[in-house]
Amino acid sequence: MTNCGFDNWDLRPFFQGPDQEDYLAYFAAVQEQVGEMISCKQAPQSLEDLSAFLLEFEELQARLQHMVVYMECVRSEDIANEVSAQAQSQLEELGAQFRQVEVRLLASLRQLDEEQFKQLCSDPKMKGAEYQLERLRHSALHSMDSELENLAAELDLTGFKAWENLYENIAGSLNFEITDSKGQKRRAPMSLKVSLMEDPDRQLRTSTLAESNQAWKGAAHSVSAALNNIAGCRLKLQARRGYKHFLEEAAFDSGLQRSTLEKMIDTVLKHAELPRRYLRLKAKLLGLERLGFQDLGAPVDFAAYLHEAKPAKSKTYTWQEAGELIVKAFNRFDPAFGKFAREALDNHWIESEVREGKRPGGFCTSSILLGQSRIFMTFQGNLGDVFTLAHELGHAYHEYLMDGLRPCAHNYPMTLAETASTFAEALLSDYLLAQPGLSRLEKLSMYQRRLDDAASYLLNIVMRYLFERSFYEKRPDKLFSASELCLLMEETQKQVYGDALDEKQLDPWFWASKGHFYITEISFYNFPYIFGYLFSMGIYAQALKQGSKFLPTFTKLLRLTGSASCEDTARLGLGADLTDSKFWESSLDIINRDFTAFEELLNS
Repeated sequence: MTNCGFDNWDLRPFFQGPDQEDYLAYFAAVQEQVGEMISCKQAPQSLEDLSAFLLEFEELQARLQHMVVYMECVRSEDIANEVSAQAQSQLEELGAQFRQVEVRLLASLRQLDEEQFKQLCSDPKMKGAEYQLERLRHSALHSMDSELENLAAELDLTGFKAWENLYENIAGSLNFEITDSKGQKRRAPMSLKVSLMEDPDRQLRTSTLAESNQAWKGAAHSVSAALNNIAGCRLKLQARRGYKHFLEEAAFDSGLQRSTLEKMIDTVLKHAELPRRYLRLKAKLLGLERLGFQDLGAPVDFAAYLHEAKPAKSKTYTWQEAGELIVKAFNRFDPAFGKFAREALDNHWIESEVREGKRPGGFCTSSILLGQSRIFMTFQGNLGDVFTLAHELGHAYHEYLMDGLRPCAHNYPMTLAETASTFAEALLSDYLLAQPGLSRLEKLSMYQRRLDDAASYLLNIVMRYLFERSFYEKRPDKLFSASELCLLMEETQKQVYGDALDEKQLDPWFWASKGHFYITEISFYNFPYIFGYLFSMGIYAQALKQGSKFLPTFTKLLRLTGSASCEDTARLGLGADLTDSKFWESSLDIINRDFTAFEELLNS
């Protein structure tokens, strides 16, 4: 493989190492502070005491988060390192102890009446923390007695979380045999399934789906038990904490009202023909009557379809070229965004080397105390890697714009976390499409990337949400067998995809292969992605209309994300009403624009 260049991040501004004196001293100091807050025999008695406790809690949370960010980085860059593995285990134990501090805080907040809570919020020391206080108050009113909450936290690792760990162990151990169009066979780990389903060879994709599902079928009893028991445990805890419906907690975690969630889903389903039309066209481009589930991520050979000469090789980018491209794309929207990206690259905030021992995937993580972010990825020079870099730099810029806010105001929900990153991808995509040297084939591939994403968000992820909602609605009355879960999954796929997919080529075992269903920290790890995508598209629609006048709005909007609900962030930052389907339809207009341009380019 050609060396396209890379960079290694500099973690020294955090600590010299997890076994070095600076880290060990910092850890010991935080551990001592946690211990002191736990051992304090009396809960805060007065509003003044509670205010002081809140300030210490906020400061302690930021200090702990600083270590968590660092540990995520050192573990990711060398997953086999025993020193960092041990340090991570100790940090997780400290995190569990910190949870006891939070339980004590919630117990104190639960004792306040409405008037006392208003007085607390009006304390000058709480300025800028009002929204997060309201969220803590909500959590307090939806918590069990302290003794039970502490018990639930202790049982988490051997009960609730144990089912998730069981699933991850099974998924990590499974492999399957695949056959390509030349008849060649080989075994592949389950971790390669997604990339294999994006291979140009349809026989390989079809074999991957069929054989990986056979592997899941062999583990059906265990994974169905895990899914049933994760849901059962969550429903019991929600009932004890006073939630009337399973979506209440999921919506609260995402910072929005259930009515807003339902309006968004209803609007997407109402306009489902838009992504379905694209999938029907994609089937034609692939020479198929209808797509199978294995074809959703397949690349299109536009040169073959249009009978044009195929480029000798796919375009690749060096690390330096990728950085320059992104800086120029961001500069086109806002020079401050481009300047930030340049500084992040120059200051070695990014780990991008291809080497053994690194964990897969990519992420951006930020330390509030340090005021810096770090980006993790593996750069191999393809266009997808350039987009990954732009996406993660968008996350980092979001955090950069929140500089100066108090620590708790950085706690924005998953729904709003993808705002700047998805926006950054759109900036890069439009910049590339505007380049005069871009060929017709390259433009078509760019549009396919965007429309594949749209179909994923508007159909695939909607399908996941509807499946999970149906499952949770029926779970209190029964345990689902593996065959019943397969049937429910197929019914949901038919409902969402309609005739855009061949009913004989669906994926009934998707409930088993999609690990998001087994996450215990948060339920419904799906609709926040839909929200984030459409919210970013809605913002991008406004940016296209307003041009440079939009810059102050963009900054204000991002700074609000940890200080207001999704609805209030949109209203105060954008002047938009998320309870009105017109906002979501404006987001869909961007996708319709892309589809129209894609069709015109094909027919030109």
